Amino acid sequence: MSKFKPILSISNIGKKQFYFGLIIGLGYSITLNYLLRLTTMFANFTFSSQNPYFINYENYNFSPFIMNLIGISSVCFGFTYTTYIWLSKICLKNRKLSIRNRFGQANSIFIFYVCLLFLVRLLNFFIHNPIYLERDFKISSYLLPTFVFLYNWNSINKIFKAQKFLVIIILIILILGKIFTLI
Repeated sequence: MSKFKPILSISNIGKKQFYFGLIIGLGYSITLNYLLRLTTMFANFTFSSQNPYFINYENYNFSPFIMNLIGISSVCFGFTYTTYIWLSKICLKNRKLSIRNRFGQANSIFIFYVCLLFLVRLLNFFIHNPIYLERDFKISSYLLPTFVFLYNWNSINKIFKAQKFLVIIILIILILGKIFTLI
């Protein structure tokens, strides 16, 4: 018994759904880019030693490492919403593909919110402990956005034949991450 998965293409996803998913994913990426920058700026607020009710902002400049991490993370998190919309096709001919479709759609948003919960808890830890991502974790701080992207891509890959499309998506994510770094 052979398994046939449809090829990932605009016609299989739906033209409106494909472009709507890209636009919504880009919108969430832009929003999350600014949200992550704001939380990083708020993490750098400290209380003045002379007056504890006066808030002093110490570090206004972000390192290029942090800006790259924020840019790539926001694009990978925006890709979860793109995955959610791409997998929101109501009826598929194959029952197993339909179950995988619903599973991938629900888990893409679930992983997004679990990772945001993890980041909020991690931010609280970083505020109270002097740990720097660039110095202490280096390249391993890119593991969370890589996990989010690969998890969502695995959901797409379970439903569609999408190996050739992976290289294009990775290039788009890296280019958009660099653009968000420069904004």
